[in-house]
Parts: sequence; structure tokens; C-alpha cells
Amino acid sequence: MLQALLAERFQLKVHPETRKESVYALVVAKGGPKLKAPAADKQPFVSFGRVGARDKAAVLATLDGQNATMTQLVERLARVLRHKVLDQTGLQANFDFRLEYAADLAQSDAGQSVFQALQEQLGLKLESQQGSSDVLIIDSAEKPSGN
Repeated sequence: MLQALLAERFQLKVHPETRKESVYALVVAKGGPKLKAPAADKQPFVSFGRVGARDKAAVLATLDGQNATMTQLVERLARVLRHKVLDQTGLQANFDFRLEYAADLAQSDAGQSVFQALQEQLGLKLESQQGSSDVLIIDSAEKPSGN
């Protein structure tokens, strides 16, 4: 319905396309996962956090999972990395965890990079690989008339 409205009002013309892109795959690291069974049967979630004074830049960033699925962790990692992340762990259970990593996403004196932290703290690893993404391409649009 919205697409029809945009097509009528703006003469919007679009088409779908699948593009190849680099993605991260979350896999179990050598040595296996270091995830804990949930302490309680609570609502599953993964939250963002930070360590450091509120009036200064964060030193460490955190991801805290409570009864969380790998799908939830992957969604949060995609936000942190601003990059598509796929779950290829094969882990079906829910877990509790805490991940602490350098807030600037690069290794610093303050802490590990998110890549290192995942491997050392959770026994998981991000691997770069080729994937695909569905995108919507705008072919043309026009400025609406004053009517």
C-alpha cells in the first residue's frame, strides 16, 4: 500500500536486487563455547552497556545476555559492527553471558577488540566470508507537483 502511494505521488520506480557482500559468520571457536546455562527462566534479551564515567567517553562497551539466543546475540553484534552477521554456531539453547570489549571497536589499552573478546570470553569467533543481501534499488523518483 505504501509502495503504491509512493509510486503515485512521486512516480517512484524501484526494483529488487541481490548483491554479494562481505559478511561475518559467528562460529564456535576452537575449544568450544564458554557460555553459561541461564540462571533463571526469564524473558530473553541482550542489552548494550558501557563502563566509564557518564561525562566521558566509554572505556569498555558490554553486551549482557540473559536467557539469550544466538539469534539475539547476532542481531546485537550486527549493530555493534554495522555489518551483517550470520549465526553459524549451531547452538540452539539459550545462555547467560557478559561480553566486555574496547568501546572504539579496536584493540586499545582499555580492553580487547570485540573479535578478541568474543573468542576469549565466550568461545565464539567471527569469520569474514562472502554472502548476499537483498536490496531495493531506486530507479527514478520525481518531485511532486504543488497540487
